[in-house]
Amino acid sequence: MAQKVEKTKEQRIKSEISKLKKIFGNLDKERMTLAMKLIENAAFMMVTLEDLQKTINEEGAIRTGTNGNGFETTQESPALKAYNSTMQRFTPCIKQLTDMLPDDKSLATAKAGEALTAFIHRGKPGRGHG
Repeated sequence: MAQKVEKTKEQRIKSEISKLKKIFGNLDKERMTLAMKLIENAAFMMVTLEDLQKTINEEGAIRTGTNGNGFETTQESPALKAYNSTMQRFTPCIKQLTDMLPDDKSLATAKAGEALTAFIHRGKPGRGHG
């Protein structure tokens, strides 16, 4: 059985960018231009969060040590601090992206409006049907 080759962080980020571009691929050109930076940042944060989760699972969320006075202390692990900080930035990034997606109701309304407008114009004289 072949051994699974680990992807580099850069490869994993590119993979996440591709997935997100598919999800947000129906954005118009202007919105997609704006969304690309958010997509790149979201992909980076997704991969970073995965790495931090792995570290937390392996090393634990709490770190013990000895302070300068010889007393044992416990504190939040640096990985957990980084995870929480990254998650606080990731959530609004994804929210901004999802807010860019067209609302299904507005799409249906727009299509219905286009159909109604086309119907109205078909019945008017001078539009090729009169």
